[in-house]
Amino acid sequence: MAIWEPTGQIGTPWVKNADANDVDVIFWLCFVKLIFGCLSALHAFCRRNQEYSELAQNDQKEGKRAQMGNGTNYTINVLQVIVPVLGICAIKLDSMEILKVSSIKLKSDFSDLRIRMI
Repeated sequence: MAIWEPTGQIGTPWVKNADANDVDVIFWLCFVKLIFGCLSALHAFCRRNQEYSELAQNDQKEGKRAQMGNGTNYTINVLQVIVPVLGICAIKLDSMEILKVSSIKLKSDFSDLRIRMI
């Protein structure tokens, strides 16, 4: 029994009709994306209140102080974790609808990018 074998069924089933290799690839891609999403969120959390100072080359006194602030977008970090979880749930729950929701996010990213470039 593979780790990605469905444990339940909600909505339209799709795993039995798909190639086992394709389902395996989707599962492991979602797993890797989940790891990178968690690392990205952890990195943003650790850097949120970090300060840095800027000194001029000849100035030995106090330089400018600035906070890193909220440089990363919280929504992006949350989506980097939620979308792979939806992909894994689509496989484990054998649901075509959840699979579509997890892949729509990817398509919308590319369409937004195209609109911004125009």
